[in-house]
Amino acid sequence: DTDEAEATLDAIVDFSRLSQIMYIYDVSLLSETIAYAREHHLTRKEASLLLERARMHFYRYQRLEALATLDESRTLYRSLEDRRGEAESMQTKGDVLRILDRLHEAADAFRIALDIFAEVSYQRGQASMLTRLGELYVRLGSLEEAERTLQSSLRLYDEETGIRLGKANTMRHLGGLYARQGREDEAEQALQTALRLYEDIDARLGAANTSLILAKW
Repeated sequence: DTDEAEATLDAIVDFSRLSQIMYIYDVSLLSETIAYAREHHLTRKEASLLLERARMHFYRYQRLEALATLDESRTLYRSLEDRRGEAESMQTKGDVLRILDRLHEAADAFRIALDIFAEVSYQRGQASMLTRLGELYVRLGSLEEAERTLQSSLRLYDEETGIRLGKANTMRHLGGLYARQGREDEAEQALQTALRLYEDIDARLGAANTSLILAKW
């Protein structure tokens, strides 16, 4: 029964995401499930499972395997004309490339994802990509472009509700940028705002990173 099979595959995707939170990475289970989806021509499920396997490779420090799997996932999403799925594949590809310090390639991937998220009117995705791009522009030394991009991200987050983690991350990057430029008052304000947001949602890692920036600065 196709409906039952798809429900089972969805459950495996959910289990995979939960496992990643718990630092349990069962690539073999995903690989077997991908083979099943491919054999039964469940292309949308196969694309979703490939994306999850790529993320699992990413967390296991298997960066090149992640990139290869993401290309497979994107190809399937494009064949399905699933633009949001394609954008998520490019977002994850950008994350992998950023870790590999292939910053210009990462920026290209994030820009593609940004354009697709805008096309499908997914503001949360747009804001997230703008934050990633802003952080990359800082690393690349394009500070004016970084500020414009991070401010654009903040405007989108202000239009959304309940996405305090994304806004906190953006404020932290903006505060770091201002500190780098010697804009002390603006840096202090942005970093303290980020810290309050992190503390409000009990995001301890973000709060710790922000406190570290404040202490060093």
